[in-house]
Amino acid sequence: KEEKEKIEWKVDGLRLGMNLGYAALAVADLDRLRLEFMAEVPLSNVLFIVAEGGYSEMRSFRQGVANPFEYVNTGGFFRFGFDYNILHRLFDRESVFVGARYGQAFYDHRLTYFWDNRYWDLFPLDDRVRYSGRVSDTEMTASWFEITWGVRSNLAREGIFSKIYAGMLFRIRTRLNMGGFEELAPTDLPGLGKTDSRTKLGFGYYMLYEFGGGTKKEKKPNLP
Repeated sequence: KEEKEKIEWKVDGLRLGMNLGYAALAVADLDRLRLEFMAEVPLSNVLFIVAEGGYSEMRSFRQGVANPFEYVNTGGFFRFGFDYNILHRLFDRESVFVGARYGQAFYDHRLTYFWDNRYWDLFPLDDRVRYSGRVSDTEMTASWFEITWGVRSNLAREGIFSKIYAGMLFRIRTRLNMGGFEELAPTDLPGLGKTDSRTKLGFGYYMLYEFGGGTKKEKKPNLP
C-alpha cells in the first residue's frame, strides 16, 4: 500500500476579497444595503483560516394604506472559522472545501408606526385621524453557527490574474440567539438575514486577491 504524501504545513500568503452577490443585490434593491468582506490565510492549500465582516442596512415600510409603518435595522457583523480542502492532494491552487463559522451581529433597530382612529374625534376634518408611535432598541447582539461548503479556483497560471481567486460558497446557518429584546423583535439581522426561521440557507459569490504566496505547481493525481 502506497503511503500518503505528508503535508508540509506553510502559510501561503493572505487573500482579501468581497462578496459580489451582496454588491449586486444592493444595486437591485435600494432598501437593502449589504457589504461583506473576507480575509483568509491558506495553509498549504489544505486548511484556510477565515475571517469575514461587513455592514447591513435594511428598511421595510408600508405606505398609502391604513396603519402604515417603517422599520429600519442597521449594524455590522463578523464571522470567523475555517475551511478544509477535501481535494488538497490533487491541486495546490483550486479547492473543494467544507468548513464552519461562528457569527456575531451588532445592530440597532426601530419601528415607526401609525394607526388610524376616529373614536375620540367628534368632528373630524376627514375620514382619517392618524396617531403615531415609535419603538426602538440599541446596542443589540445576535449570534449563529454555520456549516459551509463550496469551490474556489485560480483565474490564471501566470500574470496578474494568477493572484485572483473566484468561487461560490454555500451556508447552512443556525441562529443561536438574537438579543434580549422586550417589545420589538428584529425581522432582519446583519450577516444572517431574515429571522422568520431559525435555520437559513445562504449563498455568496466571492472574488479574492492574493498577497504574497510562492510559485505553485499543479498537482496531478496518481494514475495506476
